[in-house]
Amino acid sequence: MLKFAKTLSVRRDWVPAELQGVPESNRKIGFGESEGNGAPYFAEQNLLSTICRTRAERETLLTIKQQIIMRKLFTFLCAALMSVGMFATTEVTITQNDFPGMDVSFTKDGVTVSADWIDNMDSGHLVAPGSFSTTLGNFTKIEVNAGEVLQLGEGWSGNSERQTWTGNASSVSFSGDISGLGHGITIMCTIELAEPAIVNPVQVSDLYYNLDADNLTAEVTYQEQWSPSNYSGLTSANIPSSVEHNSKTYNVTSIGGSAFYGCSSLTSVTIPNSVDSIGDRAFRSCNNLTDVTIGSGVTSIGVMAFTFCSSLASVTVNATTPPTLGGSVFDGTAAALKIYVPAESVAAYKAAWTAYADKIEAIAPEPQGVTVVFAANAKTVERTVTLPHTFKCDWAAGMDEPDELDIIIHELYNDYYYCNNNIQASGSDQVEVGTEEAPKNDYITIKGVFEGTATVTGDYFDWITGEEGAHNYSITISIKGSATAVENVQTNQVQATKILRDGMLLIEKNGKLYNATGAEVK
Repeated sequence: MLKFAKTLSVRRDWVPAELQGVPESNRKIGFGESEGNGAPYFAEQNLLSTICRTRAERETLLTIKQQIIMRKLFTFLCAALMSVGMFATTEVTITQNDFPGMDVSFTKDGVTVSADWIDNMDSGHLVAPGSFSTTLGNFTKIEVNAGEVLQLGEGWSGNSERQTWTGNASSVSFSGDISGLGHGITIMCTIELAEPAIVNPVQVSDLYYNLDADNLTAEVTYQEQWSPSNYSGLTSANIPSSVEHNSKTYNVTSIGGSAFYGCSSLTSVTIPNSVDSIGDRAFRSCNNLTDVTIGSGVTSIGVMAFTFCSSLASVTVNATTPPTLGGSVFDGTAAALKIYVPAESVAAYKAAWTAYADKIEAIAPEPQGVTVVFAANAKTVERTVTLPHTFKCDWAAGMDEPDELDIIIHELYNDYYYCNNNIQASGSDQVEVGTEEAPKNDYITIKGVFEGTATVTGDYFDWITGEEGAHNYSITISIKGSATAVENVQTNQVQATKILRDGMLLIEKNGKLYNATGAEVK
């Protein structure tokens, strides 16, 4: 970390290179020591009229003025940074008046002075060897002024009345005697303060963490260990990948042991990819927990991590390599528990997690957009949707706007918006029809992809004439797509993927495509 002196001083004998050839009587730039506010001052005294007789001299003046401005700016920046506390330093001054009568050590304001002998007679004595130490942080400077200062040893410099040490250490030794001899002793210590110690656990938002300041990592921990009040009222634990504390970022890498033990209000948990371990009994006896998603970074799940989560029905593990399991991890969960893992890793999980092999299934692929084609009356209407999708008819008497199915029928049968009656479907179990409780609110639901066509029939309401059932319709429905992954399946103990290509369902296995009869499709 960069460190700046609190007071910037300028030597009175300093002369810019540009003025070294100018007689001293013509050097009208003055540089002063600190004016008492921690910043130096600079003064220009008629330089232009005194030495700037030529263009070259004026350019010299410009260079000097630039130096002056930059030094002023630098000093201002230092003062500003100190004012907002970016330099966490403090100063402790010790004089012979702080010395004990006779002793070998004493402490003032967090600084301990130790020596072979200490007394306050004749303005004080510190008999070597000795040391200065602090619990506040690290010394960056120690200045000793006394009637007589013998050579204090390595790291010290100065003369017989003043010696200075600079560096960065919490303890600094001296090997020479320091004596007041009627003039007194003054020891000025500048200390860079240590960061305040973290008191774990630390609450960030709804959760509590044990923070590791050295590694900048965080472990999710309990609010009240083994207590019915542990995270009482928390329904969803969406654990973040990182948390902020005292302007630092900590990566969340673990769920601690018993972190959510007995949290009866908890229903869902999402664990990010940054977490690599779930501790013993981390979620034990969370009896209303139904759904858990575990990130791809987890490598171990501890003993009884989810034991007696009696409502737990779905666990999704995104790690391609099965995490190591402690004992009884999923014992006492719902009988219908499903453990979803990456499709390519199903066999590896079943081999590694033998106690739960019958519960392991492949994670379904993300829903894919498909194009549903409605055809009737020599016309077609297409809608691109994500399946499953319901096309509803909501435009009954008294309603202001038609819904999707009304508009589709209108486009196929021309001039009017219609509502459906007596709706029926055939040709595919992926097409479902029905009527909601409100009158004429029929619907068509496409549950998944299918080959060929399905047929939906019904009659419609002519909203202009008010006549119901006067017109019949028959709509064919098909799905088209282009090599769209639909579903992970298992055939002959081998993982495969259903593919929708140009309205035809195919099986992709080992890089090859097969149709429903098992023939390879090129």
